[in-house]
Amino acid sequence: NAIDDQPLPLYGDGLQRRDWLYVSDNAAGIDHVLRHGASGETYNLSGGIERRYLLHVPAGYDGRAAAPVIFVLHGFGGTPEAMRDMTAITEGADPFGVITVFPMGTGEAPAWNINDLSVGPDDVAFFSDLLAALDATLCIDGARVYVAGFSNGGGMAQKLACALPDRFAAVATIAATYLPCSASVPVIAFHGVDDVSAPYAGGEISPGVTLPPVRTAIIGWATAVGCDTEPAVVEPAAGIELA
Repeated sequence: NAIDDQPLPLYGDGLQRRDWLYVSDNAAGIDHVLRHGASGETYNLSGGIERRYLLHVPAGYDGRAAAPVIFVLHGFGGTPEAMRDMTAITEGADPFGVITVFPMGTGEAPAWNINDLSVGPDDVAFFSDLLAALDATLCIDGARVYVAGFSNGGGMAQKLACALPDRFAAVATIAATYLPCSASVPVIAFHGVDDVSAPYAGGEISPGVTLPPVRTAIIGWATAVGCDTEPAVVEPAAGIELA
């Protein structure tokens, strides 16, 4: 009707106030994509800005069975394409029918806002919007949604576990230290003792930015999920420690 300049029918009693709050936002988003979008592309408009992500659906997906999903987050200055190619995670995920999503941060050197959401892009809201978009277009298993990240992306993955604990089943991070919260989301974390960006012993990595020691952060997560805070440590090979 709108295309043909005909009256638009309204249903119900008009009291569904929440349904009408975001009409102007939705209209602005549609107008932006119509003017600047490209045919065949999928767009996610979140927090008033256009956001981008790569979506990989395995060849065996037919939409009849709910599929698990893994979000893979790049580090500071990274891109979805680089993260996809570096991890080759789609090759390992495809045989198990896992959908993989590679979102992109914001800024000239793309990054995730893991600190103060009031002074930067609300990346938690972005992921909420992205999850809603995937729910609406794919058959996904809400009980098997995971997030993994590297460095700054790992910090964002852990932040999501804190902010949206009901949406993520588990988190995996590499070279990322984020102080834990009360959410009991399982976490597997990989660190190197020679890492200068996320020092194993913690410390200031840039003016005003100080990271906790890795063991302190991990013990915090262990406490949140109900594990023993005194880890059992094994060394399967020289220079490798599992705790």
